[in-house]
Amino acid sequence: MAWVKLDDGFPEHPKVQQVGGDAAWLHVCALAYCNRNLTDGFIAAQVVGRLSDRRTPRKLVERLVEAGLWHVENDGWAIHDFLAFQPSKAKVEAE
Repeated sequence: MAWVKLDDGFPEHPKVQQVGGDAAWLHVCALAYCNRNLTDGFIAAQVVGRLSDRRTPRKLVERLVEAGLWHVENDGWAIHDFLAFQPSKAKVEAE
């Protein structure tokens, strides 16, 4: 099992403040999804609507991309610096 690592200053980070609470919650849910499914930070377009109970996930994704927390990739998004803070698929499988 992998764990999500969040800095204790996460709620006050300027990018988190910029996107607002709903987008920040989607981001946390995406971190959990990526760790649970060993995606190395990739979120496929078809799953983003199921990550949280927020009503407008695509608009929230736009905020996350605009703030630089997520990056557009083919058929989805990648969480910025995911592997700098979260374990990789290879590390989890090796453990």
